[in-house]
Amino acid sequence: PETDARTGPLVVVPASLEINAGRARTAMANVPGIGELDNGAVVVLWLAALDAERRRSREDTFWGPYLRSLPQDILELPNGWAPLISGDSARYAALLDAAARGDAAKRETCHQEAERAAAYASR
Repeated sequence: PETDARTGPLVVVPASLEINAGRARTAMANVPGIGELDNGAVVVLWLAALDAERRRSREDTFWGPYLRSLPQDILELPNGWAPLISGDSARYAALLDAAARGDAAKRETCHQEAERAAAYASR
């Protein structure tokens, strides 16, 4: 891992292994109604499908080692909504400040996205 003075350790992921909405939409293109979902939901569904495939398979799948490395509890995830869900307001404010870097509009956008993600994750 590399280190960034602002955020701490970083992991460099090759673009070919990046999990993103574009790859998820391509992989899930044949699923009815997938076009109506937001990008976050599509990625979550793709990860769930990959995990189901891994669990069904007698041999490990390409994504198996990655999926096994994911935290099992959402509050363990390094994200902007976990402190919001857990009620850690100081950590949440620090994350917003770091993401916004002094831009009030960006901070508000990050806050709105975190609230939306927290509501989705809390279902």
